Amino acid sequence: VLFEDFSPGKNGLSHLLSSLKERASLGRPVRLAFLGDSFIEADIFTQDVRSLLQSRYGGSGVGYVSMHSDFPGFRRSVIQSGEGWEVHSVLKPKEVDWKVMTLQQQYFVPLEGATAQYRGTAKIEHADSWALSRFVFIARQDCSVELKIADGEWQVFPVAGSHEIQSLAVEGQTPRFQVRVGNPRGFAAIGAWLDDVQGIAVDNISTRGYSGLSLGALSRERAIQMDSIVPYDAIVLQYGLNVMTPEILHYGSYARKMTEVVRHLRECYPHTDIILMGVGDRSRKANGAFVTMPAVVALSEAQRRAARSAGVVFWDTYEAMGGHNGMLDYVANGQANKDYTHINHKGGKRLATEFVKSLEYEMNREGL
Repeated sequence: VLFEDFSPGKNGLSHLLSSLKERASLGRPVRLAFLGDSFIEADIFTQDVRSLLQSRYGGSGVGYVSMHSDFPGFRRSVIQSGEGWEVHSVLKPKEVDWKVMTLQQQYFVPLEGATAQYRGTAKIEHADSWALSRFVFIARQDCSVELKIADGEWQVFPVAGSHEIQSLAVEGQTPRFQVRVGNPRGFAAIGAWLDDVQGIAVDNISTRGYSGLSLGALSRERAIQMDSIVPYDAIVLQYGLNVMTPEILHYGSYARKMTEVVRHLRECYPHTDIILMGVGDRSRKANGAFVTMPAVVALSEAQRRAARSAGVVFWDTYEAMGGHNGMLDYVANGQANKDYTHINHKGGKRLATEFVKSLEYEMNREGL
């Protein structure tokens, strides 16, 4: 399934391909962000996109990790633990400070003695250790942050109060990273990044139950600040499950809203390629048998129209899963849940292989 490039100059992947070509002298990893919903929750799909690309182009670590997870054992690519973080998410829009919100669509306020720990795992290739551990945050008043890698000593970092996004980093190959924060007023943690200093980095930024539409309200100022710390060569948008309704076959309004979201992201990240993924296959029971919902095709086409209108790249997830009744094959092979909606880790690996094939086709065209 080839990428459909709707950019005016057919150069919708130019930033990503250029960075890959120059990766030896880039001074940082080539980085992709996947923004999505429960379809890619727990690093499903993205963990295998990451490991496949890192095997070819180098790199290690899992990139972005939140400060708190309600289901820490669900994600297999990192072992996460800790306590004392108050979660502020886009899912509760009246309870968040939108001036703080970044592309991650959530932030974390530390309670007294908040801690977070991340450990590598050998279950996923290239995820057992990394070379650069970073903590990204906003600290509105002077405070201190403690960081620790491996079995070393805690390092205390004095932080000057600022309304800008700040980052602290500890270099050194490590299988473990720990963060410890007191309870300073006006402090908001954005997340941790576990990276290499070269190769490929892939961030999983998933929010269960989210449509992606409020990304159109992302602060351009915050995006610029984040881009100076965590620059992206490509942002991939994977949404749709929380928009689709079996009885609805017309998604013109959604297509128009998503077009505006994509245009806004291009303004926030002008040096970043945008790839819009279509919704994956989903089945429902009809006449005693599971079949593809007609809404899947309708929504996928609406997402294609949004990509065309915004002038970005589109990838047809539905076709990559096999098209009509593709989900049935995933379920039959133990690669998707019996809800006939969500792929599992095995299915994520299968779909990731298709995505990377599509990307490698573009890379090979450029001689990469």
